[in-house]
Amino acid sequence: DTSPKARLAGTACSSTVWRSDSSMLCRAPAGFWSRGCERSQCCLPSGTCLSSPHPCDNCLIQGSNWNFVLGRPNAGACSWAYDTIPQVSYSEDLGMYQGMCGSIVVTVDMQRGLLTQAFSYQVPRVTKLDPSNGPTSGKKDIIMQGVNFGTKAAYGYSALVGETSCSPLNWTSDSAIGCNLHRGYNPSKTTNIEVAMNQATVYNDQFLFSYDNPSVDNIIPAIVPASGDIPMTIIGSNFGAFDEFANIRMISPFPPTSTIGDTPCLLTQWYSDSTLVCRLTGTFGFRGPGVGGQLPVVVQFGSQFGTSQIPFSYRAPSIRASSMGNGPATGGERVLISGDDFGVYDYSAAVSIGETDCSTSSWVSNTAIVCVTAPCTTYLAGANRELDIKIAVGPASRPGSDQVGLLGGFYTYDDIIIVRYTLSETEANVLVYIAAVMTAGVAILAIHMRLRGDPQFEPDLGTLPHRYARTKPAAHW
Repeated sequence: DTSPKARLAGTACSSTVWRSDSSMLCRAPAGFWSRGCERSQCCLPSGTCLSSPHPCDNCLIQGSNWNFVLGRPNAGACSWAYDTIPQVSYSEDLGMYQGMCGSIVVTVDMQRGLLTQAFSYQVPRVTKLDPSNGPTSGKKDIIMQGVNFGTKAAYGYSALVGETSCSPLNWTSDSAIGCNLHRGYNPSKTTNIEVAMNQATVYNDQFLFSYDNPSVDNIIPAIVPASGDIPMTIIGSNFGAFDEFANIRMISPFPPTSTIGDTPCLLTQWYSDSTLVCRLTGTFGFRGPGVGGQLPVVVQFGSQFGTSQIPFSYRAPSIRASSMGNGPATGGERVLISGDDFGVYDYSAAVSIGETDCSTSSWVSNTAIVCVTAPCTTYLAGANRELDIKIAVGPASRPGSDQVGLLGGFYTYDDIIIVRYTLSETEANVLVYIAAVMTAGVAILAIHMRLRGDPQFEPDLGTLPHRYARTKPAAHW
């Protein structure tokens, strides 16, 4: 037993036990995973470098002023030691950076043996996030739980949630690291823990962090005219905490947008994480604002959506007057109906008089609609008189959202006219003459039949015996 000493990845074994001339036992020290050696160089004092994927196998440990180079320009790159403070130069008797490339170094009586790419620590893994979601405003403490995070805070950790910093970071143990989440948005963010000491990145796509969806709690006012063009304040949460949203931006991240029913707000002004102002207008070629009631208010922030629980409504249509108060029972009369909130576009409003729909209805403007009346179908109990004029309008894409305007007892179909006809004297004389001729003809026919001896008409009694008949058989003349 020559009391050999061993180092794993640049750190002395916790204990070493000699077993034989060809084996020894080393209790591994605490350490941290590294990506492994990709390319590095051993350089002579003259500046000549020996390069290979594993150059440490090609360099003799002898002489002085040897320097193992890491990460210099056009010198390739190699991961840092697992648990050793990274440095480029070492003392002359060390000769080279022993922690490189997963090395195992055995020292026996001042002589060293080296093998690279021979040892590594287990890969760190994130197994749980607590909590796994948080507000867009940030300032939320989260704990990343997992394994193989290392045994000391000196590794120089930093953490990202997607591209959002999570700091300050608090290393707790080999299985837990805490941090304070900064502002952000969008779901499904991969959590990364970066370790400055060896440029390693720990992540797990199975455990993702999500920012909360936008939430719409209220909208003021909750009822607006169909013409729009008034500001509406949307109150909620998770609208984003980026102060730069207050200015018009053409770069990401973009501020939230909002939609009222099926109509997008022409302008959504961000004020805070909890307040937006939407302005509906039909200018600049945009279709809007809209019609109907019980409509949703939707806020979109990135790829996330929030919908109001309190319904929004446009003002119901109102009818002020009609160009005609009565018309023919046959219909076909053009009636101009005036009012307000019929829609700034043609939303195919349904117009009816009483219980009968107009033959056709044509939208003219937000304040006028033309109805062509249908024929009157009933006159019982005055059903053609003092009928209501109704207009129902709403978005076709949302059944059940129609709103109705009513002008009560305004329209009357004309009554049926009974025509009385009076004959002239000449017409009366003609009718009397025709009646006399027909009477004379019947009399002549009767006399003729009697003179010929034709039997009198006898009813057909079927098989009924004569003795049961109510009348006796007629005698022949």
